Amino acid sequence: METKNLSERARKNVSGYVGDLMDRLGFDGIQSNAKRSFTFKIANNGATDITIALLSGPCATKEELEAVIGKSIDGLITETIVDFVPTCTPQSFVLTRDFFNRNPATVGEIRMLVKDPAQFENAIEVFEGINPFSKVGSYNITPADDKDPDQNNDKLVHIKDTNLQINDQTAAILKVNAGEEISLKFFVDVVKNPVIELDYAVSQRNAMRRVEL
Repeated sequence: METKNLSERARKNVSGYVGDLMDRLGFDGIQSNAKRSFTFKIANNGATDITIALLSGPCATKEELEAVIGKSIDGLITETIVDFVPTCTPQSFVLTRDFFNRNPATVGEIRMLVKDPAQFENAIEVFEGINPFSKVGSYNITPADDKDPDQNNDKLVHIKDTNLQINDQTAAILKVNAGEEISLKFFVDVVKNPVIELDYAVSQRNAMRRVEL
């Protein structure tokens, strides 16, 4: 009976050690109000429009992604495309892609800055649930739909409540107009990081052991 009571007391004491599952989702393992973000900057220096894959899911090449989504594109954002100049901060495209392929995340907001407001009419087409069993569907995020008529800067749009998931089953393509320069800042809500979940489980176990001694 005493052992049982100790165990129950231990569970109560550690129930708020880090928090519930949602609290453990984050780059540091604890979700906070601080906004975490990464930015894609892209420039089309050519005289013709190009369509690029911002996200490519499990596909490593343009040809692989085209076969999955059934559409032609000029290339992945990680590939070399004539007259196309991409940059990613704070880390590289490859590191960012690989991290989110291993650690699925949700994006709550995208802050989009352009050279010409006409670019806002081009939708970001998102393909979710890429799998080997069925044809993948898609939906559009059209920046122009989020334009604020009261905003002074007509080259900036805040795309909110996107519910966009970044993982190894999601792809997204965008047509970039000729001569256009775009900045896409992605604000991450939560990240499902198995390393953090394991660390939490170990710390919870250790806390229970200390109470039961």
